[in-house]
Amino acid sequence: MIRWLLRWGCLFVLLLGGGGAAFAQLIQVQYFLPGPYRETDRHKLVLQNTSARTVDLSGWLVVTRDYSALIPPGTRLRPGQTYHLAKVDAGGADRPDLVLSQHPGFLIRLYIKQEDGNFAAVFDRNRRFVSGFYYAPRAAVEFLPTRGSLVLPDGSELPYLAPPETHPNWRYFPASDDPAIAFERQGRTWQVVPARGLGRQSTEQIFQQLTARFQKGIVTLKWRFEVENPYPLFILARGKSDEPLQTLDSLIQPRDPLNPQEYVYYDSEVEPEAEYRYRLSYVDPFGQVIRSKLLPVETVNLPVSFRLEVLPPTQPNEAFSVQFYSAFSQEVKLQLYDHRWRELAVLHRNWVEANSQHLLRLTRNLGQGDYTVVATTETGRYLQRFHVQP
Repeated sequence: MIRWLLRWGCLFVLLLGGGGAAFAQLIQVQYFLPGPYRETDRHKLVLQNTSARTVDLSGWLVVTRDYSALIPPGTRLRPGQTYHLAKVDAGGADRPDLVLSQHPGFLIRLYIKQEDGNFAAVFDRNRRFVSGFYYAPRAAVEFLPTRGSLVLPDGSELPYLAPPETHPNWRYFPASDDPAIAFERQGRTWQVVPARGLGRQSTEQIFQQLTARFQKGIVTLKWRFEVENPYPLFILARGKSDEPLQTLDSLIQPRDPLNPQEYVYYDSEVEPEAEYRYRLSYVDPFGQVIRSKLLPVETVNLPVSFRLEVLPPTQPNEAFSVQFYSAFSQEVKLQLYDHRWRELAVLHRNWVEANSQHLLRLTRNLGQGDYTVVATTETGRYLQRFHVQP
């Protein structure tokens, strides 16, 4: 009889141990919008109690690739209830229960990103691994937290250990980094879903620095694309000013490892002295189409595409001016060199709009001698030499 009481008494303690091991596997990551935390405010993580009992999460630990956070005392989840963590409180109906940027039990984890992917892991108050979710192009990864610690404001540390990705409490989904998507648990499976809060303004920001220009019989379209999809699908449409747009090409453009967010397309099938309109569209992983603005292009060779002029100082150690004109929207870099072609300064490096005139007044002190200003643009390099009198 005593042996029977001891056996069932130990089981009773395990079941009622403050939301410990018995409920460990029943606290799951329900939604994960990865971030990255240091570069965006859109990070979100939702935990859910999938058990039939209330679970006390006081002192539990949440760890992602970007941070670790201690759940505050008094946090209890009823059956089916969710707990929302977010970097900031953006207001509205979907307000977080824990704002990470205002939480003292929070630590940013610094790492060198050598492979796509992220994870969210949950540990109980005894630092035992509860459950976790991770995504990556391949299931075998190096970035899961085999060990680590959370440093609290008083200097104490909370160490934790996590099993490898082969552990049954890890859930894996094959995917690459893409700020347009999030991950949601639906039943026992995970699905890719559109990221919450990705409104119209965010989709318009996906295409950056989209330009089209005509030179030497070819229309060049160039754009930066902020979605980290390794093989994005683009659809390019074109039409004359008095005609409807028609699909010109469908492009699956692999990312350039040197410039992973820059893309270029050349259209030589154009008539001279005509006006065209172009529109670029991106098909996201859900089949939704995100369209750019219309880009008008006239197939006329401009007499001047870029002009550079230096107004030198009349005497040493006096301010001087540089002015330039750009017929195209492009990035312009201005550098100052001495007579031995040693770079003295970068005078300008920025994006400029088409048909724009710019004047730079520079207060850098220049002694007597010969100097050169070099303008580097997408259409060529331009030099302007000048001399400073004694």
